[in-house]
Amino acid sequence: MSAALPRVCILTSGVGSRMGEFSDLTNKSLLPLAQRAIITHIIQKFPIGTEFVISLGYMSDHVTSYLELAHPETRFHFCVVDKFEGPGTGPAYSLSCCKDFLQQPFYFVSCDTLWHEPFDLSPSVDSWFAAANVDDGECENYCNFRHEDGAITEVFDKQSVVGRDILAFSGLCYIADVEVFWKGLDARKLVKNELQISNGILALVNARIARVREIQWIDVGDANKYKEAVQQESSDFDFSKTDELLYFVKGRVLKFFRDEKLAQRRFARALKNASVFPKMVGQKQGFYAYEKVPGLTLYTHCNATLFTDLIAWLETNLWQHIEVDSQVMHDACQEFYRSKTMQRLRQYQKKHSVLDGPATINGQRVGPLMSALEVLPWEDLFKGVPVFFHGDLQFDNILSTPTANKFCLIDWRQDFAGQTDFGDLYYDLAKLFGGFTLNYDYIKRGLFTYQELDAGAEGEKEIFIDWATRASGPAYEDILKKFIFQKGLSVNKVQLLTALIYLNMSPLHHAPFDHMLYSLGRLKLAQLAQ
Repeated sequence: MSAALPRVCILTSGVGSRMGEFSDLTNKSLLPLAQRAIITHIIQKFPIGTEFVISLGYMSDHVTSYLELAHPETRFHFCVVDKFEGPGTGPAYSLSCCKDFLQQPFYFVSCDTLWHEPFDLSPSVDSWFAAANVDDGECENYCNFRHEDGAITEVFDKQSVVGRDILAFSGLCYIADVEVFWKGLDARKLVKNELQISNGILALVNARIARVREIQWIDVGDANKYKEAVQQESSDFDFSKTDELLYFVKGRVLKFFRDEKLAQRRFARALKNASVFPKMVGQKQGFYAYEKVPGLTLYTHCNATLFTDLIAWLETNLWQHIEVDSQVMHDACQEFYRSKTMQRLRQYQKKHSVLDGPATINGQRVGPLMSALEVLPWEDLFKGVPVFFHGDLQFDNILSTPTANKFCLIDWRQDFAGQTDFGDLYYDLAKLFGGFTLNYDYIKRGLFTYQELDAGAEGEKEIFIDWATRASGPAYEDILKKFIFQKGLSVNKVQLLTALIYLNMSPLHHAPFDHMLYSLGRLKLAQLAQ
């Protein structure tokens, strides 16, 4: 190990109990901020060639899989922590499990600690601890230092303490005298039933070799602080889904799914038609990765000529006809269109305790949703056209590229009612139709309105929805309808499926967009029934 590049220890073993619902999804070190995992932000603070010692415990498979796919050029030393929750655990216990790899001066970073530049990360003769002012009411959540002329003089761990000379430890430090630190850590003194590294810090303070460096610190260690950090990074509406995560790391794109099978199937489907998808890198434990493709989404760069070219390209390269037994196709469409729709509607109605009933949406009276669904021409919808399909074919997932291939498709669907070899051409057409009717890039900027007005005399909801549209939308609609007619397909069927798509999307998104989707789907069904 080069003396110029001390190792960096990052603890990812803890459960992250303060992260609430986020800790149910994955390890907190992998939560994204500005489209990079928190642990990636930390890794990229240190020079290329730095070796990292990673403590593993809670959802350790997620951590190792992410690091393997996102940072293949970086050397990691993984240390398994046998006990990472309950009395007697804590940062010091996890750190002690990494001791064999940390016998020379090293950095320590909590996996929920971020900081603004510039900050002096350089090693020194004395150990140093990065610290910052926090509100008096928050001191008891941290290890606090009293300092004088840059030297730490007293340590108050998880205590309420005030004073101008008090700073809270950020979770970033450099340990210069490892022998003194490890000896202090061996004291095993519990602080609120956990082993904290303050035992090692105190040993350095007593030896008068502990200094403080002030830092602009971003604490993302609990759910509220993490949400605040996410909001500060982007003013866009949170368009994310609750069961998946997206990352961009050094020319690679990674996606994570709570359901590991989704990642496996997406990866496998991409390999079946490599000409339309990015170059796949690998998949593991709910993650898959591919090389980032240069280009612009069609929301960013499109016109009528380019859209016409896209339809021709899709017909040649994506929508390859596949021979499927008619009953198999019927059953797949039935499950995907009707059964899934009913399941998603129950999900939405449970999420918001919604009772089905009539409403007025944008001035039009709309009957109960279930009544509208009962009279849909379901058997016609079940007569699909089997092709190799994309499954989420909207402009955000279509790249216009400078390559000879001209287009590339991203964020494809993993299956069609469990079928990975084929889907319904009508579904891709409906996704296209729905994506330029409701421009999702504008939605991400918050350019939409959902209002519930006072209930009418009979207690019915009165709802108003509106959203930003593109002047080019009608031209795209005309081009798509022309293609549908030429192929002997039904425009009405595409529009019905578009309404069902909005309803299906509703429980997957955050309020108020979920409410808008639900209302828009109801409104479209009512308009098509006229």
